[in-house]
Amino acid sequence: MVRAVGGLEGAEDKLQRALDVAGNTYTLDDLRGLIAARGAQLWRVNDSSVIVTEIIQYPQKRVLNVFLAAGELGPILDAVPDLEAFAKDMKCDWIEMTGRRGWLRKLKGWRPKSVTMTKEIVR
Repeated sequence: MVRAVGGLEGAEDKLQRALDVAGNTYTLDDLRGLIAARGAQLWRVNDSSVIVTEIIQYPQKRVLNVFLAAGELGPILDAVPDLEAFAKDMKCDWIEMTGRRGWLRKLKGWRPKSVTMTKEIVR
């Protein structure tokens, strides 16, 4: 069973690569602050894989958002039932995740709900 844990120690390199791919909307220090303030959860899947989640309270729904995953795909996918159990315990209505389209082929029972589109603004 995967459990949410504290600090980023030992996972910084993998998380930084995932942050780079995701567009660097967070820094490692941002993640540390969120986790310390209990605004996000760090899941150590194994020695080489981690997941970062947050609970978002929308006006009508409560959602577990998987916003970062780094490491080996197999163990990350194996952790999904634990994330589902956590979401249920936290009274979430669903789990959402932003990722590359290839994730859909691997995540059984998941469906696309929307498409995230971005356009960089040159400053």
